[in-house]
Amino acid sequence: MVHLRDVIDSEEFAKAESKLSMGLGKDVSGTRVIADIAKMPHLLVARKYRFSERVYV
Repeated sequence: MVHLRDVIDSEEFAKAESKLSMGLGKDVSGTRVIADIAKMPHLLVARKYRFSERVYV
């Protein structure tokens, strides 16, 4: 589980140059992923909760 506070309070997020920076979470190696959503044409977010799955674009 990745806590949002862990990503937003990170040094990487504080040093992000864009005003539209977004903390996406961590990758499989544990590195925090910070993205500039102004440069992203789309964002795919998937969530699984018990027996239902949802995908947002």
